[in-house]
Amino acid sequence: MAEDVGLVLFAGKQGASALERLVYDSHLAIAHDLVARAQAVGGFDPIVVAAAQPESFSGIGSNVKVEATDSGDNFHFGKTLADIVARYRLARVLYIGGGSSPLLSASELGALRDLVARLDHGVTANNFFSADFIGFHPGSALTAVNLPEKRDNGLARQLALAANLRHEPLEPTIPAMFDIDTPTDLAVLALHPLCGPAARTYVAQESVAQRLAPVRARLREAMPTFVRPHEEVVLAGRVSAQLWPLLRRDMACRIRVFSEERGMSTSTREVRSLLGFYLAEVGPAAFFAAMAQMGDALFLDSRVLFAHSGRKVNGHDRFASDLGLIEEIGDEATRALTRAAWRADIPVVLGGNAAVSGGLWALIDAAWRLHDEGKLL
Repeated sequence: MAEDVGLVLFAGKQGASALERLVYDSHLAIAHDLVARAQAVGGFDPIVVAAAQPESFSGIGSNVKVEATDSGDNFHFGKTLADIVARYRLARVLYIGGGSSPLLSASELGALRDLVARLDHGVTANNFFSADFIGFHPGSALTAVNLPEKRDNGLARQLALAANLRHEPLEPTIPAMFDIDTPTDLAVLALHPLCGPAARTYVAQESVAQRLAPVRARLREAMPTFVRPHEEVVLAGRVSAQLWPLLRRDMACRIRVFSEERGMSTSTREVRSLLGFYLAEVGPAAFFAAMAQMGDALFLDSRVLFAHSGRKVNGHDRFASDLGLIEEIGDEATRALTRAAWRADIPVVLGGNAAVSGGLWALIDAAWRLHDEGKLL
């Protein structure tokens, strides 16, 4: 009989602004959906939820352990995970980060459980270089790595390189590649028919739905391009080489790609973007006018442009930019970029990495589902 796998879910990152909390509160709902699926499929013992708002998980089930975590600057991701693994004596661990895998089904979660149960001094992850969920054996391997402070992205690679765990690659799938980091990602989730019940209830709340309405409308405007062979979509930012052939397979339209700065969040070198140089040369209005000549919709990973400029754009301004809340943006350059994007002649979707990777793939899937039902206008 296979060993049980310890499931460790992180949830409830707390943002400094209302717009950040709009996104991070969705992680609580996503965690509820994942716990329900884990309970349904079985074979996870224990199920541990680490949350800055542990009261959100009261009454979730006697087989679920809820751990209160530090919030804000006091939070240390690696130490928190290592402490949970050590205290619960977990030999086989499936860690899922906050907002990760909201479309993961019970059967897919069961397949991940089975894979982790078979690992022998091994590690698997949805993305080896920038992981959102990680399965590994043994749990004690965490003592051999330099525990990351705030981000989980580099942990899978650390476990392979520093703890000498054998990497077991996963086939890329939409549920594995899609996670919720920005308002754009949350709007994609709200449009997808496989959104879980707790997450569906969250995005249907009037205050949340009103905030997401502009970007949802922009997404719906862009979605028909995916199924039209005579149209073209422009992707700009951290477009994954791994995902590129899958997008080509699933999109009927033509695709124009400007791929830059993959691995930006974990790299120590200075961010440099060709599109960033062009934007600085011609200004936002001319930049988007040029993009409109190249395609019928633009999906732009704006974080690359922010990093190229050397500006520290705060979470509120990044998220307000995604939502088209132009007058709520404090940073002047970000406000000018956002105004030009939302006034462009084609639908421009602003977001983070997921806007040109897992979130885009999920949106393409939703578009085809609507198309097949005759609901995509």
